Amino acid sequence: MSVYNLPVEPHQYSSAAISVEAGNGANLNQIQIGWTVYLDLFNGDKRTHWYFKMINNGTLSECYNLNCLGFVQTNTQVPIGAAIDKVSKYSTEDQVVLRYGIIREEGTEVRNASWWLVVDQGDSDGTGYDPIGYFPATQFNELAGGANK
Repeated sequence: MSVYNLPVEPHQYSSAAISVEAGNGANLNQIQIGWTVYLDLFNGDKRTHWYFKMINNGTLSECYNLNCLGFVQTNTQVPIGAAIDKVSKYSTEDQVVLRYGIIREEGTEVRNASWWLVVDQGDSDGTGYDPIGYFPATQFNELAGGANK
């Protein structure tokens, strides 16, 4: 997804993300990963930041980045919540693209499969996505059985 630095005011945000989710209302489970300009989340910082967000049981348990209990960071080389200094420019070919993913662990019984956050850092070796970390399946009720959105 292309990344921009859009102007926002306090209590506003602008973002683009991908997500997986299951359930509805009070039973909603959701994982998002993408970029955001969100002054309230990043202490007034007007720069664009990459982020992830988890919702468990509706909005009763919503968290961002490393404030999400249960998230297991496996790669400290990817700075969670870091500012993105190079952004796309409107109406030009100068576009910055971020490649993130949410991947369900393979080869595991469905109800025990973790949800992995991954990033394509554009490595020259062409290995593809690098893991950032994961949410254990036990973290969720609805997503433990798979995503439907």
